[in-house]
Amino acid sequence: MLWRTILYDPPAQRCFLNVWYQTTSGGRRPPGVFGARGLLQARWCRQRRPGGSVQQGFVLWFTGFSGAGKSTIADLVSEMLRKRDVAVELLDGDEVRTHLSKGLTFSKEDRDTNVRRIAWVAGLLSRHGVAAITAAISPYVAIRTEAREMAEEFVEVFVDAPLEKCRERDVKGLYARAERGEIPNFTGVSDPYEPPPSPEVHLHTDVEAPEESAQKVIDYLEQRGLIS
Repeated sequence: MLWRTILYDPPAQRCFLNVWYQTTSGGRRPPGVFGARGLLQARWCRQRRPGGSVQQGFVLWFTGFSGAGKSTIADLVSEMLRKRDVAVELLDGDEVRTHLSKGLTFSKEDRDTNVRRIAWVAGLLSRHGVAAITAAISPYVAIRTEAREMAEEFVEVFVDAPLEKCRERDVKGLYARAERGEIPNFTGVSDPYEPPPSPEVHLHTDVEAPEESAQKVIDYLEQRGLIS
């Protein structure tokens, strides 16, 4: 059994989250997210400070090609929100694959499972006043729609960049390896990416600096009333 304890302590509230991944069956299973041998459960304890108020939680969902700039911008937005005393948790696609979704492949079925897990955790966090930020390719429209339905407040951010630009930024050589057939089901090479038809925020990282893109996200959150 693996435990992770997270403490959120912005001025307006004190929140503890215990999340554990249990490798035996039993307990309450989030439908359609975890298999019979692996259950993710969470327990919250919330305590409001005297005179404090609980903030509005939301899910900020970054999607786009590998190399488009999702993680870079998500990191910047996270820091900008923390400076406003917003409780933030960043669910990066690579880190989720290492821990929460270890063992999953890059088949469409496993990719959908990975996104469902991210969405379930993000939705849970957001319902308890946390700004849950995700940065994963999440290439398919249908599964992103499922993710949206798991959150009360959901903001889809399309991090848009031409494939040529993403290849230029690819210091790990992932695109080259995919083109040689060394990485199967690689988005943009051997697997499609379905752009969001109507994202709340559309970034163009081939012509925008990361700081400019991050500020656009913050501006939208202010306009929508999710932050002040």
